[in-house]
Amino acid sequence: IQDIFVTTHTYLDNLKERIHPNDHLSSRTAFAASTLLLLNKENITRRYIDRYLSQENLSASRIIDVTSMDLLIEFAKIDLGIACVIKNFVRDELAEGRLVQLKMPVSIPARKIGFAYAKSGAIPPTVRKLLSFLQELEVQKAIQDRSNR
Repeated sequence: IQDIFVTTHTYLDNLKERIHPNDHLSSRTAFAASTLLLLNKENITRRYIDRYLSQENLSASRIIDVTSMDLLIEFAKIDLGIACVIKNFVRDELAEGRLVQLKMPVSIPARKIGFAYAKSGAIPPTVRKLLSFLQELEVQKAIQDRSNR
């Protein structure tokens, strides 16, 4: 999983006008003066991002906590601030230019997610379907990795 910070060109343009109308706006300066949109503090992703922000000495002037990734994305698209989201969730918005990725001095380290289940017991159909889906994704990624070489 790759977490990134996204916003709109409009939000960045307005931020630049407020802070440095005649100068280049660095990502660190933009970040410090922005409204940061994050998942709520109980969320494991939020804890991971909070550690990253602390390690990089990054802080925002305002933080809005929300309960879902979908809300983060929608709030970013309506110019409410800079949202921390999973890159795959905003792939289309980035490709279409509705959102732009904020280049950070140090990228957020990628994360991996794992699943554990008991092979010996009965596996519910929904879990079987999820496992099948994940295995298919793994095969597709392997094929894509080989074709990118």
